[in-house]
Amino acid sequence: MFFLHTSRLRLRQLTEADLDLMYHATLDYEVMKYIKPVYTDISQAKRDLDNYLAYYKKRPGLGVFYMENQENVFVGFGTLKQPKPEEDTVEVGYRLMKEHWGKGYATEVAAALLKYGFEELGLPRIIAVAQPANKASLRVMEKIGMQALGMTDQYHNAHLMCYEMRNPAKK
Repeated sequence: MFFLHTSRLRLRQLTEADLDLMYHATLDYEVMKYIKPVYTDISQAKRDLDNYLAYYKKRPGLGVFYMENQENVFVGFGTLKQPKPEEDTVEVGYRLMKEHWGKGYATEVAAALLKYGFEELGLPRIIAVAQPANKASLRVMEKIGMQALGMTDQYHNAHLMCYEMRNPAKK
């Protein structure tokens, strides 16, 4: 069931059984303030979950993934997906529950997803974007070796800092 393991984390695809967890994980304003609006009802979570489940079929190996630690505790979500369906660009991302901030999980999962994307999926390039005020995410991108490209308006209908990494095996 889990397809990606690190020393402290493991990731799997979401399932229908994750609906309540996904809904409640997205209610925290502090967790969501740089990502998207907080859900106002479970139907929004259901719509997103249905989209994520369909995405797994359209783009095998990519998507939004459930993440837990070695103690089987839900930590958050890791993502490796296309920010724009009409482009081949793939974006790495993560969303951690507040009680797991400051433990290095974001850096660990982002690095693991980059490696998976390059080595297992053969992706030529992976990007990451964050709001300029999200200093923690900008630090993660730098720690995992991504190169800053500057500000862009191309993704998520926002003015974001963009980073990239090219597949070292394809240079």
